[in-house]
Amino acid sequence: MSPTIRKNPPRADEIEVSIFGPGFGECIVVHAGEDRWFVIDSCLDQRVGKPSALVYFDEIGVDPATSVELILATHWHDDHVAGIDQVVEASRKAKFWCSDALRCEEFLALLELKLTRRDIKFSRSADYMGRVVDLIGPDFNFALGGMRLYQQTSIISGVSTPIEIWSLSPSQYENLIGKRNLGALMVDQIGPQARIPDRNPNHTAVASAVLIGDCHVLLGADLEETGDLRLGWSAVVSNPGRPLHLRASIFKVPHHGSVTAHHDETWVQLIAPVSNAAVTPWMLGNRSLPQRTDVDRICERASAAYITRNRGFQRARRRSNMVQSLIPLSLRAVPKVPGHIRFRRPIAAHVDAWDVRLFDGADRLENFQA
Repeated sequence: MSPTIRKNPPRADEIEVSIFGPGFGECIVVHAGEDRWFVIDSCLDQRVGKPSALVYFDEIGVDPATSVELILATHWHDDHVAGIDQVVEASRKAKFWCSDALRCEEFLALLELKLTRRDIKFSRSADYMGRVVDLIGPDFNFALGGMRLYQQTSIISGVSTPIEIWSLSPSQYENLIGKRNLGALMVDQIGPQARIPDRNPNHTAVASAVLIGDCHVLLGADLEETGDLRLGWSAVVSNPGRPLHLRASIFKVPHHGSVTAHHDETWVQLIAPVSNAAVTPWMLGNRSLPQRTDVDRICERASAAYITRNRGFQRARRRSNMVQSLIPLSLRAVPKVPGHIRFRRPIAAHVDAWDVRLFDGADRLENFQA
């Protein structure tokens, strides 16, 4: 798991799950064999101002225009859609999926509102999603819990291999709540100098499962848990429309490891006895996730656990203009490079013996320093 190993493309008969995450944002890239790629969410590599998925594809020689078959925006928070418009633009044959809550007229009206109301402060997510609307027009696909988003059968090393992607959320009730929340943001309810609020818990997030042969991956997005059987992970576990044989050997832990997304039955019913957990940290101001108690809880349940950055990015110190001018440009700021956890295994393997490699500050979760 050397952090200095050179990045190379997977073989045609290999599954890969790559998870990228700086201190604010995340992206997941999946190789399903035979140059089939999926991209879930997006974050920016600030060295070059490009989405981390596209930077990675450049590094390993993958052309997204011919290789990416599905893009999923799990929800429209800034830390999950930064640069996703660039990913859509570069991936000409990919189907684009997002939460069904964004199907409503209120969401499109909200994007239109951004163009006409300069007195309202919008987050950048409205820019990214608005440009996706401009790029693909009506070619949106909308996900609800228990939907199969992708299905193919591929012949890999002479073996017929089924490939499926399922959305596990939002539930019907969460979808209703998500649409009501969007409706509450409309112009007649927003006064001068208002700010579009961040409404939590996130009822529109699309948790998903990737099934490639007997290899199962659970991607938790930011789906939270309230204890209400109609919502969150309780609704996922109890949904008879989900893949009932799902037992994931990789679990991208939801909501940056926060206890607000923890659900015991998810670990019992959806995660394999031998499992790998992956966490992307979140840091904004003096707030950060995961907390130490989160780290301990996840490490107790997973066979192995990793995080995309082993420490938070240091905020730049404020200096006078005179002092700042004396500091070389190369030392004034450290680029926020997304850390990278890479899981690989042969598709034909009968056990989930993943080869795990860590890049760009990724580490074992127990070593995380907020």
